[in-house]
Amino acid sequence: MGPGTNPSKTVQDLRTRDRLLQVAAEMFADRGFKKVTIREICAAASANVAAVNYHFGDKDGLYRAVVQRAIQAMRETNDLSLEAGRGTPPEMQLRAYVEVFLSRLTGHDRLSWIHRLMSREMEGPSEVTRLVLREVLEPRMQHLSALVGEISGLAPDDPRVIRAVLSIQGQILLFGRPIVPRTPPVWARLLADSTGAADHITSFSIAAIRGLAHQPH
Repeated sequence: MGPGTNPSKTVQDLRTRDRLLQVAAEMFADRGFKKVTIREICAAASANVAAVNYHFGDKDGLYRAVVQRAIQAMRETNDLSLEAGRGTPPEMQLRAYVEVFLSRLTGHDRLSWIHRLMSREMEGPSEVTRLVLREVLEPRMQHLSALVGEISGLAPDDPRVIRAVLSIQGQILLFGRPIVPRTPPVWARLLADSTGAADHITSFSIAAIRGLAHQPH
C-alpha cells in the first residue's frame, strides 16, 4: 500500500482513493494546483467532497500524494533506463536511456500526465520540488553525466559534460512533447517517429560529445 493508505479501509475506500489520485493528477497537470478545486476533483471522481479529507487530509495532502505517485513512476523510468543498457558500452547505454525516456513521454497511458505536472512544478516550484530533485532528477543527471564523461574522456562534473547532459535532456523533452495542431505534416511525421527520434538524439549527441574535450570550458 502507498502512503496514506490504511489496512482497515475497505476495498471501496481504496478504489475511491485511487480514483481521486487519478483525476487529481490529470487536473493538476492540465491546470495547475491553484486553479483546481476539491469540488471539481470529487465531481469528476464520483466521490463525496469529504473523501479528500478522509484520505489525504486536505488539498495540499492530495497534491503531495499525486507528486509521490509521479516520483514513484519516474524512479521506475530511471530503473528501466539503467536496466535496458546494463552491460553495454556507454554509447549503447545512452541510446537505451533516450529510448526509454521517449517511450514513457510519448506513451498514451495513465502516466502521460507526469511530464505536464513536472513542467508546471518547475515553472512554479512548491515545497515538493526539492523532493523531486533529490529522488529523481539528481540520480538521473548523475547517470547521464557518467555516460557523457566516459564517452568524452572528461570528468563527470566538467562544465562541458554538464552542458551536454542538459542538451540531451532538452532534446528528449522537445521530441517527447505532444504534437500541436497545424504542425507541418513532415514535422508531425518526424515527431511521431519515436524510434527515429531516439536514433537522431543519440547519434547527434554522441558526435558532439566526442568533440567536447576540444571545446573551451
